[in-house]
Amino acid sequence: MQRQAITLAALAERRNLELATWKAARGKSSRPAVARFLNQLAGDIVWGCVSRQAAAESVALLAAHLADERALSLKPRLRIARSAEGTQFCGFRIRQGVILASRRKLARFRAALQRIERVAATGTVSEADLQRASELALATLDGCQSLGFRQRLLAAYEFQV
Repeated sequence: MQRQAITLAALAERRNLELATWKAARGKSSRPAVARFLNQLAGDIVWGCVSRQAAAESVALLAAHLADERALSLKPRLRIARSAEGTQFCGFRIRQGVILASRRKLARFRAALQRIERVAATGTVSEADLQRASELALATLDGCQSLGFRQRLLAAYEFQV
């Protein structure tokens, strides 16, 4: 059996198509209202419903769909909680009205900046490469409120101009 390479974009497109097919097969009236959901390719899902009952119904539908169509099952550690409690997901702390980076994600960003600074001090890397590395490090914090952290971190550095 030969393995075929697949891109992340293709995986996301396939998941969106499967989700649309699943929604269409169930019909809008028989499906509980799911307000929002986030998906990670590793299989972790966070989604919000209007009530605990709607969440339980949608989880039951998802479990049935996964069992029928993919021969998969949900992990037994399923957690249904109020949104006021917040959750951790993909290295972010999701709270009502705010998404924050986890401490580990902030530590990794700090370490990436230190690596970039060490490489810049050697003078062996072009400015464009340093800029790209900085943008990649910053991209890990995209989508969360990290401006205050970044301002405090950069204020501690003394830049040579």
